[in-house]
Amino acid sequence: MHRSDFCIAGVFRDLFLFRQTFMLRILLILIFSSMIFFELARHFGILRDYPYLWIGSASLSNILGAFLFGIGMVLAGGCVVGTLYKMGSGNLLSLYAFCGLLFGSV
Repeated sequence: MHRSDFCIAGVFRDLFLFRQTFMLRILLILIFSSMIFFELARHFGILRDYPYLWIGSASLSNILGAFLFGIGMVLAGGCVVGTLYKMGSGNLLSLYAFCGLLFGSV
């Protein structure tokens, strides 16, 4: 994580601000490969129940929470994992973002 600076917020930052698609291609490869592996695991019986078929539609609170989470990712400069490894490397602003994470989870 530290050397690659891979983060979902960083993927879209690079795409929209710098017109770089390298990280987006990596993200799409990850999504595509996980789709294949999940289907293979389901096909060969490793995953017996596939619970995602029974999940209902998103409510207004889910949509509002996702929007606020996205704003928080932009303000923090990355996702939760990105905040943790930046905090571990000595970034003081990530410490503030981590405190916001703790406060928001309570």
